[in-house]
Amino acid sequence: MLAPPTLDVAAHHIAAALRHPPEPDREEYSRFRAGLEAVTDLGRDVLAADLGGGVGADGTTRAELAEAVGVGSSRALGRLFDALVDILLGEGYVTDDGGRLHRTERLDALDTSADAVSHRAATVTQRYAQVSDYLSLLVAAQQNLRPVLSGAKQGVDLLMPGGSMNLVEDLYKKNVQADFYNALVGECVSERARRYARRYPHSTLQVLEAGAGTGATADVLLRGLEPQADRVQYYFTDIGDFFVAQARRRYADRRNVRFCVHDIERPAEEQGIEPHSMDLVVASSVLHATRDVGRTLRSCARLLKAGGALVINELVHRMDYNTLTFGLTEGWWLFEDPQRRIPGSPLLTAAAWREALREAGFCHVEVSGVPGVPEGEQAQCVIVAARGEAGALDD
Repeated sequence: MLAPPTLDVAAHHIAAALRHPPEPDREEYSRFRAGLEAVTDLGRDVLAADLGGGVGADGTTRAELAEAVGVGSSRALGRLFDALVDILLGEGYVTDDGGRLHRTERLDALDTSADAVSHRAATVTQRYAQVSDYLSLLVAAQQNLRPVLSGAKQGVDLLMPGGSMNLVEDLYKKNVQADFYNALVGECVSERARRYARRYPHSTLQVLEAGAGTGATADVLLRGLEPQADRVQYYFTDIGDFFVAQARRRYADRRNVRFCVHDIERPAEEQGIEPHSMDLVVASSVLHATRDVGRTLRSCARLLKAGGALVINELVHRMDYNTLTFGLTEGWWLFEDPQRRIPGSPLLTAAAWREALREAGFCHVEVSGVPGVPEGEQAQCVIVAARGEAGALDD
């Protein structure tokens, strides 16, 4: 009996696309980063004026400030509050003297009146049009910070009101950073599809995207796979049926796309997916939002054939913007393995991803980002790793 076809896991094959990544427009990318920092600066000032108002003249402990703000009792809200206070400390709005927070001149000099904030927001939007969506999301989040911290409102309802994706959808596309990394993921996948089609002319490549969400990455993947559409089976999966239902309508004309609700943290066979049946698993900005990265990576491995590849697209640097927006959602703080995470966030560094992947039995781990930028300075990375030998990961 012939063994089922698998991808060649040789290092020079597994990361071929990563070694010749697409180039972002450097000027546009620099302007985007500057614009995002300007938006974040505004958010920090608004945060400082809000929370900093609870810091008394004689100083205030974190516990006293949390009580004054009315922070809810859940672990997620406690983590969010601590991360927000860390922003105030890191940016010099307050100082910590023996466990007591004290106001600084920077905090006292802030002008966060409605007119001042409106003027700054208009200036940022006018100068950096490409971050207007980021600004809209920040405003929605910060206007409701107190109700979220108290537990009276759910952050996810603010970011996706009534289930609408209008506030967040364009953050995953239509900007130079998102488009670059989606293109890099797309090139990795399409390159493997081309190679697979040449090597196995009578077989079908099985590709599963975990947490496909708004479809920002799926759009790119499906365009890149069009030349091999009759040789590729693509699975659009997400933990929520809302996104899956949207995708059914969006890709209704694509016969090579299947749709299913799937939780990447749970065993594949419990969800109707045959273990070790996928050639590629793609996860874009999703794996950080799981409770235990090691367990999640083993679950990914159980989906893959021996030699199959996992393609991860993740932020690898903590940014205050994300804390001020996505940090308001409970899912941002689900993690139960803080030793792996960047402090004050659910994210992992590129080095931590390498270690976690190798511990989970993956090999040939390759990391890529913006060309010319050292790995430790990348804000985001695409990471590709190959599943090890058959049976090595079955636990």
